Amino acid sequence: MVAIITRDFQLGTRIADAVAASGGESYFPDMKERDKLLADLAVIDLDDASPDPIELIQQLISQNKDSVVVGCSFRVSKGLRDRAVAAGCSLVFTKSSLPKNISSVLGSIS
Repeated sequence: MVAIITRDFQLGTRIADAVAASGGESYFPDMKERDKLLADLAVIDLDDASPDPIELIQQLISQNKDSVVVGCSFRVSKGLRDRAVAAGCSLVFTKSSLPKNISSVLGSIS
């Protein structure tokens, strides 16, 4: 199961479609209940301002050490990538490349 955490409707739809095309399932969790997040993979939009994506990554990893977190951003700078990886992100993609690569990500966690 893939949890998609973004406020970008188009991005979320593209990721959900790519997950479905790869034979997976996805959902958009209610962020008020993020402590109940149950997913093998969480995709987090690093461009969202609230909740803070770096804090959210840390929270997800602290709740479930086996979770895989992938971040995405319109533009991935070295600083953003370093902060996301330090927080617990396994991978960081640009928003345009993530839907194209989601099948590889899903294959690596199954």
